[in-house]
Amino acid sequence: MHRAYIGKIAKGKKEEYIKSHENVWPELIEAMKNVGVEKESCFVFENYIFVYVEAQDIDGTMRKLTQDPINQKWDVYMEPLLEKPGQSSPDFFPEMTEVFEFSKQ
Repeated sequence: MHRAYIGKIAKGKKEEYIKSHENVWPELIEAMKNVGVEKESCFVFENYIFVYVEAQDIDGTMRKLTQDPINQKWDVYMEPLLEKPGQSSPDFFPEMTEVFEFSKQ
């Protein structure tokens, strides 16, 4: 299963955001593995962020990840670099609605 999120980098913080993702904490990577994240990718376009996550149990995995102390610490660390991507959501990374998928299997 998979899930996608959109985010927005605060004005003037793009390079810092990218740099932080070139040096993601090893303990965060370990926490992601421990809760069941199989794949996560982050893409940047201008000041927008697209995050793609795969896990067998995406709902359970994302719930566990948001409760993980290391992930919570990362979120606090990243918060000054972010702004909400739209007015319709109070979240920094609202879930996107999937409207199409192609998978060659």
